[in-house]
Amino acid sequence: MDSDVMIDLLRQYPPAVQWFGALPDNEALMLPGYVMMELIQGCKNKVELTNLRYALADYGIVWLSPDQCDAALTVFSEYRLSHNAGLLDTLIG
Repeated sequence: MDSDVMIDLLRQYPPAVQWFGALPDNEALMLPGYVMMELIQGCKNKVELTNLRYALADYGIVWLSPDQCDAALTVFSEYRLSHNAGLLDTLIG
């Protein structure tokens, strides 16, 4: 799940909440560490950070393997100039 989807969920955007509610109950809640870092970067103060930590407490963190990082580098170098691919977007994608 990328940061845009998480932001929509945290803001209770109805289509995102509806999509999330349709996931199986036994589905593990995992977020890429980079997404969590992006969300933390968007906090403006300690209150927002505390609220975010509380909201994300049930999510596990998953990190990319070296092979996945290599694949992201390939995509990034291929599409950075032609499609304005962002660094974090290629890591998360």
